[in-house]
Amino acid sequence: MCKEEYVGSGCGRSSHDGPYDLRTTISDIEILREHHGIEEWVAGGHSWGANLALAYAMEHPDRVTGLIYMCGSGAQHDVDWREGYQRALYETGESRPDDACPGNDEVNVRVNRSWYDYIKAPDFLKRISELDVPAVFIHAGRDIRPSWPARQLAALMRNAAQINMEAAGHYVWLTHAGETESALRAFLADTTERRGR
Repeated sequence: MCKEEYVGSGCGRSSHDGPYDLRTTISDIEILREHHGIEEWVAGGHSWGANLALAYAMEHPDRVTGLIYMCGSGAQHDVDWREGYQRALYETGESRPDDACPGNDEVNVRVNRSWYDYIKAPDFLKRISELDVPAVFIHAGRDIRPSWPARQLAALMRNAAQINMEAAGHYVWLTHAGETESALRAFLADTTERRGR
C-alpha cells in the first residue's frame, strides 16, 4: 500500500534523485540481472513499462528470451493518438487500481520525453524488424489508449503474436487476471519449448 503523504520526485522506494530517462532505466534493469546472476530472461511490461521492455530487448537482445508488451502506447508521438486518448479520458474516464501508488507527473514527462527521443533514431524500426525474440502483444479493447501504434510494432516483428482482450480496460492484468495469466502462461510455455528445440 502506498502512503498518503507520498512526496518526492521518484516513485515507490526509489531514492528520488533521478535521473529519470530511458537509458538509465535500461541500465538499472541490466544491473539487476547481473546482480542476481541471471543469464537470460523474459522482458515484460505494462503501459510505459511495455515500451521499456521493448527498448531493453533492443539494447540487450542476447539477454532476452521473450518479450511481453502489454497495453503499451507504441512508437509514436502522434497528435491523433493524443487527441483520441484525451477524448476517451474525458468521455469515459479511467479508474486506477485501489492500491496503485500515486503517479508523478514530472517523472512521467521526463521518461516519455526520453522515449520520444529514442524512437527518433533513424534505424529504430529496422532494429525492431530484426529483433529475433518471441513476443506477445496484449491489447485491451476498452483501453482509452489507441492500440494501433502497438499493433504496428507487433506487425514489424518476426515472431510476435497479438492478443486482444476486447472487454478489458488498460489494467487488463487486474480486471481480467485469469485471461491474462492464461495468455502469459501459454506464451512462456511456447517460448520455453522453442528454446528447447
